[in-house]
Amino acid sequence: MRRPKYGYERIQTSLRPGPVIEMEAIAPNDVDSSAKAKALIDTGATITCVPESLINQIGRAKLVATIKDVRGAFGDRKTKTERESYVLDIRLDKCHFREIEVVVLPPDKEYALIGRDILNDFSITFDGPNSSWQVDAKCK
Repeated sequence: MRRPKYGYERIQTSLRPGPVIEMEAIAPNDVDSSAKAKALIDTGATITCVPESLINQIGRAKLVATIKDVRGAFGDRKTKTERESYVLDIRLDKCHFREIEVVVLPPDKEYALIGRDILNDFSITFDGPNSSWQVDAKCK
């Protein structure tokens, strides 16, 4: 079976490109309420994060917000920051993940981060010199 290849892009402020994939987020109880965003594969992120614009496109009224204490990507690693979190269904290519808790990124971020809550289920190969990556996934 041939593994699909994905590419690298510059979606952060860094000059270095990173591995990306298109993410579709779906309201768990309303499959017609969805939104898409570019997502960076982030092996350093514990949890998947989404841009605020994605939540707005789905419609906050269709989702249940909670508050989560987080560290790291939101400033000083030693300081806890409260961020909104939601439960969403996530689609990455042919893989569909149900009821994934995601944290909302600050408003200046327009991309998502795919964290280890999803990544640890797969074998991923990064080929930085060729700006490509592959994943072994058996998804429907």
